[in-house]
This record gives sequence, structure tokens and C-alpha cells, in this order.
Amino acid sequence: MPLPLGSDSAALYARLDHLAAERAPRIWVGLSGGVDSSVLAVLAARRWPQKTHLVHVNHHLQSPADEWAQHCRQLAEHLAVPIVVKDVAVSAKGGPEGAARDARYEAFCACLAEGDLLLLAHHADDQIETLFYRLLRGTGVDGLSGMPEWRALGVGQLWRPWLAEPRARVIAAAQELKLTWIEDPSNDQIDADRNFLRQRVLPLLEQRWPHYRTTVERARQNLAQTAQREHQYWRRALTECLDDGALNIASLASWSEADQLSLLRAWLLDLKPSQQQLLTVWREVVGAAADAQPQVQLGATSVRRYQQKLYRVTDAALMPEAPLPLSLGSVLRHPGVGEVALIPPEPNVLGLPLSAEIASRGDLSIRFRLGGERFKPAGRSGSRDLKRLMQEWRVPPWRRDQLPLFYVGERLAAVGCTEARSGWYADEFLSAPIEPAGILCYRIVPS
Repeated sequence: MPLPLGSDSAALYARLDHLAAERAPRIWVGLSGGVDSSVLAVLAARRWPQKTHLVHVNHHLQSPADEWAQHCRQLAEHLAVPIVVKDVAVSAKGGPEGAARDARYEAFCACLAEGDLLLLAHHADDQIETLFYRLLRGTGVDGLSGMPEWRALGVGQLWRPWLAEPRARVIAAAQELKLTWIEDPSNDQIDADRNFLRQRVLPLLEQRWPHYRTTVERARQNLAQTAQREHQYWRRALTECLDDGALNIASLASWSEADQLSLLRAWLLDLKPSQQQLLTVWREVVGAAADAQPQVQLGATSVRRYQQKLYRVTDAALMPEAPLPLSLGSVLRHPGVGEVALIPPEPNVLGLPLSAEIASRGDLSIRFRLGGERFKPAGRSGSRDLKRLMQEWRVPPWRRDQLPLFYVGERLAAVGCTEARSGWYADEFLSAPIEPAGILCYRIVPS
């Protein structure tokens, strides 16, 4: 039987009451083995005993790392909940703290299925520490908004339920629950910036201003509100510069330099670019010569320029070489393709309308460019090399291998398009306006 909750553990337990958590298929708790995450694991397992899962990320950066992983397994066994231990390799590039964090969040994302929720035990002291750390790095208003309580993470969501609670309450709750936890010796090494803030700077501030947490939190909330208003304004302004999701450089150029950077940030907001990355995009991509095709990599997404537009291009899987059969009412899924469906006509559905002749055939297939294909678009006098036609149609180079080629038998009947237009038909399959019997709907690798 679990221990009764004391006043502090009961207060933290009450913070877990949220409708989104009740609806989530699974609740994951990021468990380092330290005091904060251990308390969260215990209370989450008590709150949702049937759907709580623990995930421990072993960075292998310290000699007792495997012992810590075993400690977390023992806690999971005691709580009778599943645990996943993820072994990661931390990149040697950049700072060790940032590299470890990136590896950790990649591991978290790998655990989450659609709709799952990941809980992390960050508290008010962590929030203040983050605020000062970012301030000293010269971050903008977004960074000074601090860590959000909720945000998307992979196909799920991340929730920090204790951001308003002080660390002292978490420690008191751990004592009430009679927990044992891991003490990471690296937390005492003040050569790390965050540790220096935690061990030296913030205690000194507390001596002078005992209630500094309250006033700093009030300032953070004000900054968060300012950031939210800015985001709303620039998202509205951004719509004037977008063309089928691409950023029109001519429209962007009508704004001042400072405003161009704000519009760029709004366009790239979900990628969370640093100020330096934003300046690199502005100088090297926006400011490139008109005939250049530069690109800047932001994680798995690159920003590219083509025909006076900026595009966001996500690294794509290889397209399949073998034909992919398709029939009316079927849905085709492939890692390199995404999702392709041939459905009956529906109003306001974007896709490639198909004639009754094509939709009823039993030898329909989707293929992708291998090179050498020829195509005779409707209304043209002769066939041409598909590569040249895509240049004529101003299809960006990186998208040409992603366009679905719709075959009837061995004949190329139509070329799909990832832009707002439907696509192009072969002359032999479209000699008159079409009354569609089917719609080819597709979602290629997002870009």
C-alpha cells in the first residue's frame, strides 16, 4: 500500500490533475533518478497506474551511469510500471550540456506514439535558472519567456506540471515519500555555467532579495505576454508574404531589415532558430544573388532559395524504385512517400482529379522519377523530357523526385504536384474538361 501523502506531496499530486493527461493514451515520465524526477515518477504512477511509463536516458558520460540506469529500473519495478532505458551517444560537437540535451530529447521523441504525453519534473527554480542563463547569453524576448509548461514534442506533447512549484517543496515531498535518489556529483562542479548560477549566483541574490523568485517570475510572465503578442502580430503579417507556404522574397523586401528578421523568425518559429542562425539565413539565403540557390541547414530542415522564394525543405527518405499499385478506395503508405489515397470525389479536397477511365482501371500505380521519362502534357504538340518540363513548371529541384507519377499500365498519365495546383495530365488522358470519378490525394514528405 502506498504511503499517505503529506502536505507537500499532496500539493504536487494535485498539479497532475489535467484533462489532457486523462485523455493521453500513455503517460511517460522522464526519469533521471534524481530527486525531482523520482518524485514525479512516484506520483504519476499513483495517479495513472495503468498508463504510466518511465524513460531513462543513459548518456554514458559518467562512470556510475549504468548504476543509475539500474536504480531507475528498480524504482520502476517497485512502482509496477514499465520502463524504457535509452542508451545514447552524445555528440562531440558543441557544448556537452547542449549535446546531451539534444540526445535526450531525441530519445524521448522515439518513445512517444501519437497523442502520448511526456512529463518532466522542471520546477520554479529550474525556470529561474534558465532565465538567468539565457539572459547572460544575450537571448531575445522568446528565450526570456522561459520554458513553456506545454509544447509539442514529436507526435506527442511535453508537459511540465511543476513549473510554479519551488524545489524546496519537491525535496520536502521526497522526504514525505521516504524516497532514495541519485545525487549526480557533476552538479557540484561550478565550471559548468548552470551549476555556477545554481551554486554561487542565485544563493547570493537570495541573501540580498529573499523574494527574488516572485519578482523574477513576474518579469518572466510579462516577457512571455510580450512574446505572445509579437508572435500574433508577425504571424498575421507573414500571410502577406507567403505563396503556397514559400516565403516571397519580393514581399519580404518591402519591409525594413529589422522587420524582415521578425518575419523570418515567425516563418521558422517551430524550428526555434538562434539569433545567429536567423542572421545566417537572412544574409546567405535572402541576401544571395537572384540566380543563386543557397541553403542553410537548421537541424533536419534546410532553408533554400529558388525563383525568388524561400522554401523549408525537410530531409526526405529515398523514393521507392518499384511501382506502387493503387486502386479506388485504397490508401498507400510508404516511408519515402508519406500517404497516397485514391478516393471518390469530395468537395474542397486538394488532389489530382481522375477521369472514370483512369479511376476504374486495375493497373494503376504510383512511381517516382528515375530519369529519362517523357511526358506530353495536355494541349502540347509533342512530348518532352520530364526533367525539362519540371524546370518549365518551376518545380524546385529538390521536389522533382518527390512528385508522384501516375501510371496506367506503362503509360505516364499524370504528374502530381505538391503545390496548390492539382498537377498535369498527359494529352491522351485529358482531351476535354474532366468530370472526376476519383481524386488522387497525396502527402509527400513535408517541406
